[in-house]
Amino acid sequence: MRAGKWRSAGLAVLQVTTLAWASNTHAEEPIYLPVLPSDPPSLVPPLPVAPVTGLPEATTVAWPNGRLAQVLCGNLPLSQSLCHLGDYTGTLVTYHASGSTAEVLSFAAGLLDGLYESYDETGHLRSRQLYRIGRLVLPGQWPTGVANSTPSTNQMATTPAASPDSPAERQPPPKPTHYPLPYGNSLRSRIGIGFRTTFGFLGSSGVWPAYLGGLLQIIANTGRIRPELGNGLLYAGRDVYRRLDVPISIGLQADLFPQTDTIFVVAALSTVYAHRFAPSSVPGPSGESAWLLGGDVGMGLRLARSQSSYWLVDLRLGGMGRVDSAPRILLPQPDGPPAPAIGSQFRLLLGLAFISKVGS
Repeated sequence: MRAGKWRSAGLAVLQVTTLAWASNTHAEEPIYLPVLPSDPPSLVPPLPVAPVTGLPEATTVAWPNGRLAQVLCGNLPLSQSLCHLGDYTGTLVTYHASGSTAEVLSFAAGLLDGLYESYDETGHLRSRQLYRIGRLVLPGQWPTGVANSTPSTNQMATTPAASPDSPAERQPPPKPTHYPLPYGNSLRSRIGIGFRTTFGFLGSSGVWPAYLGGLLQIIANTGRIRPELGNGLLYAGRDVYRRLDVPISIGLQADLFPQTDTIFVVAALSTVYAHRFAPSSVPGPSGESAWLLGGDVGMGLRLARSQSSYWLVDLRLGGMGRVDSAPRILLPQPDGPPAPAIGSQFRLLLGLAFISKVGS
């Protein structure tokens, strides 16, 4: 019994000793507390913005001369929708057809981020907007010191130049995609071929016949000033007066406004081979041929309803004179001396043409 008591007492002393040793060991280990930032809250850098995923890819559209025309999100301008332009960071500038600045867009990681400005064709600032992570920031939420008002139209706007250290200089912009703008000035570098219907009248000292027919028209769409070439067949007739004309004309069309749908002026020179049929019941020659030389000036309207064709409507006024040396055949006049059947004349023509664009 006494031996069992001594064993129990020894075990108790051993347990107390082990617990005391363990407590001393853990007390000697240092306790590490998390280090808190010592800077004021305003100086602590913000957390990075989580990337936006699942957005469609924006596309760039260029004029035929290589200058950027638009940045599109589907069929809408990028400023009116939400797309990403790859991971591009920097500034892009788009241009009007005339070459003046149209938009200045700021990007960060492929999204609109910063000031967006749009200009009219004369260089005046039309609007200024602020974007953050691709989304429009309301004017009341703009940071202090950033002007959000749009200047008046008589205040000239200048495009800020990028500094050598700006992201636009460090990262090249994406390469534009070359395809024509929808309903933009997409006529450059294309040949237009179509058919022109013409009707009007001729006026001369001998007769005033109606004048109508059709021409094959070729237009080189090289810009706002475009050469045209025409060839066809026109018919003049009144009572017993019958005449066929084969005109060949070359001229220039000049747009008054730099859009596809626009008003234009036209001037053309033409040479005409004319053959008149005389009634067989009248003694004498049964016909007469002549060469005429003249020109026309006028004004018209161009309307495009697709990217592959357009319509032309114009009114032209001009005159022609006979240049060959063949003898003139005269027509009797009821109230005066006889007058040449084919002589000097003026003409008023209304034309309607459908032109298809060929090439790129």
